[in-house]
Amino acid sequence: MAGDRSGPLGSQPGVAVMPKRNLAWMLVIFLVVLLFWTLPGTLAGRDSLYRAFGPLVAVRAQMHKHFVDELDDRKLLEGAIRGMVAELDSFSGYISPGEYPEYRARETEGVFNGVGIEVELVQGQLTVVSPIEGTPAFFAGIVGGDRILGIDGKPTESMSLAEAVNRITGEPGTAVRLRMESARTGRERELELRRTRVNLVSIKGCARLEEGQWDLMLDAENSIAYVRVSRFIENTAPLLKEKLHELRLAGMKGLVLDLRFNPGGLLDSAVAVTDCFLKEGLIVSTRGRRSDEKKWYATSEAVSPSAPVAVLINESSASASEIVSGALQDHKRATIVGERSFGKGSVQNLIELEGHGALKLTTAYYYLPSGRRIHRMDGSPASEPWGIMPDIEVPLDEKQLAALKEGWRRVDAVGLPEAAEDGQDDEPAGDGGPAPRPRIPIDPQLAEALRVLRAELSGVSSATASGDDVSGSRTR
Repeated sequence: MAGDRSGPLGSQPGVAVMPKRNLAWMLVIFLVVLLFWTLPGTLAGRDSLYRAFGPLVAVRAQMHKHFVDELDDRKLLEGAIRGMVAELDSFSGYISPGEYPEYRARETEGVFNGVGIEVELVQGQLTVVSPIEGTPAFFAGIVGGDRILGIDGKPTESMSLAEAVNRITGEPGTAVRLRMESARTGRERELELRRTRVNLVSIKGCARLEEGQWDLMLDAENSIAYVRVSRFIENTAPLLKEKLHELRLAGMKGLVLDLRFNPGGLLDSAVAVTDCFLKEGLIVSTRGRRSDEKKWYATSEAVSPSAPVAVLINESSASASEIVSGALQDHKRATIVGERSFGKGSVQNLIELEGHGALKLTTAYYYLPSGRRIHRMDGSPASEPWGIMPDIEVPLDEKQLAALKEGWRRVDAVGLPEAAEDGQDDEPAGDGGPAPRPRIPIDPQLAEALRVLRAELSGVSSATASGDDVSGSRTR
């Protein structure tokens, strides 16, 4: 309604009845004031709070009184909340009741609709944290640090993060046009991506076996295994533990842990994955302005406590990926190979608002065992310490990156229904039998990781290399 309705209350003439929408807004202000009233502060401070939030109700009243069309208080309230949260940082946000179920499914189960990119606002610019492996964005060549300049013809320069995400996501089969600026070259290009239903497979190997299972033994001669973790979701650590146990029984002597293009995920999952490789010690801690320091330690239940490990990272490795690689690096438990990671090391807590969605608020920063802070603050130059610097830096150019992604795509497709329809699954060889199934390409970063592991295995005893020595962390 554009105007307020009033009428008698009981038998008292001339007393107006307050509409329910007014009550909703008054309740919001009351709760905010009550929260601050219970905190330490002076009377002047409480008065300033009234002055600060009083205009919110006044603005709402004037809008209802003068705006040409009818207004929906629910939408106004949601817009006010989004506006407040947008003033905080790139990672905080408001999740409406309608968005909340899909948000929970994406974060915990790895299931969602979209083109497969994690985004944030960096100095006001909509920026890709990482494409999600196996999605339309991944195969379109998008990488971490690329900027999104426009969505379906609308510039993103004044767009909120929530609006951008809503515009990019949508029903499977529909298309979205993105105007991109490359972080590597500065060139702009227009992409049309078709949205899909993304069901993440968090643990992958070097080739597909029968019935879609993964071959994890990359170098059989030297017993070096390969595990690619695409995202840290609820089932990642249990699956990894199961696979590492099988690999140890099969004689694994070394492991390549590939965290490239992994945008992160659940903290508990990252801690549990790191715990697979450490016998003791701090894994990660968090500290914030209004939160006590929290620490997570290894539990002495490592599945692979001593076999040599090489971890692959790149500019699209973020958050939980940086916790795992950084902790293993600090404990000298793994050699880190590749390119500097993204630098996303802030903690977001999800605060459910009963019946009104949830708030995702940044409450702390992650700190590695050495005390390093992962997070790259807005405006931090490359010369400052943020993210994870590899022990051995191996850059990939655009051609090598494209070849890597195409190789991964071919391996992922084997055994899937669409691959069989395209004639890619078990194509006949020259002798009439099935051709060998494709394996992941040995790109320069992976080649270097293999070189490191082979060199280390050649200099240690077979008992130590096989994982029988569980004395603790390795020193390199």
